[in-house]
Amino acid sequence: MCLIFIAHQQHQDWPLIIASNRDEFLNRPTEPGHFWGPQFNLLAGRDQEHGGTWMAINRQGRFAAVTNYRDPNQAIGKVSRGQMVTDFINTEASAKDYVSGLNPSDYTGFNFLAFDGKEFFYTSNKAESIQELTPGIYGLSNHLLDTPWPKVVSGKQRFAEIIDQQTVSVDDLFDLMTNTDRAATEDLPSTGVSLELEHHLSSRFITPTADNIPDSHGNYGTRTSTIILIDHKGHGRWYERNHDQGLVSEGPTAEFEW
Repeated sequence: MCLIFIAHQQHQDWPLIIASNRDEFLNRPTEPGHFWGPQFNLLAGRDQEHGGTWMAINRQGRFAAVTNYRDPNQAIGKVSRGQMVTDFINTEASAKDYVSGLNPSDYTGFNFLAFDGKEFFYTSNKAESIQELTPGIYGLSNHLLDTPWPKVVSGKQRFAEIIDQQTVSVDDLFDLMTNTDRAATEDLPSTGVSLELEHHLSSRFITPTADNIPDSHGNYGTRTSTIILIDHKGHGRWYERNHDQGLVSEGPTAEFEW
């Protein structure tokens, strides 16, 4: 997953609201969101290459997500980052204890979010400490939490407007995540890739191109957009749109409730 917005204790009906995109190579084998894991308690898509996932929630309200940290010169870790998500969901450890117990050197650069139903924590093996998420609105892409990349800044602003309404519009949240506007050249971050590629990756929804991202895996783009709403009793709704060949999909939307 490469872009996620979080509203923690910001809406009267939905104390947790998540809007996210997963960006990935288009031919990496993937299963769409479904219930799996022990007793079919875990709701997530599945990366068929390594068996983990980029984001998951269970029927008890435990939530976790991971994004990559963009650094083309970093060492490759020995453990798949997606394993952190499933491991956390399937344990009873508190969010704080779990993120504190991670061995950062096991993984390629990552950002990790963990919510145990009460407390919400963030960590990264590119940061020096863990951070508790107090009530607020947060944005995360492929740098540290709330790094002011253009798509994070503009996305948080629009996200806040949407959830400020009494009734949260899922369609508006999908529109937020499928915006293809790219940042101005002068506003682009410098992450060690070419300026051309930096510009290509600056939109919230990334359309595929083989020319800008030559890789044996093929074209790269936004594969999935997911919206999660959790109420005060822990009841949840999951809405997912899978984008065929990296092109914006108007639907159908897969829906799950628990």
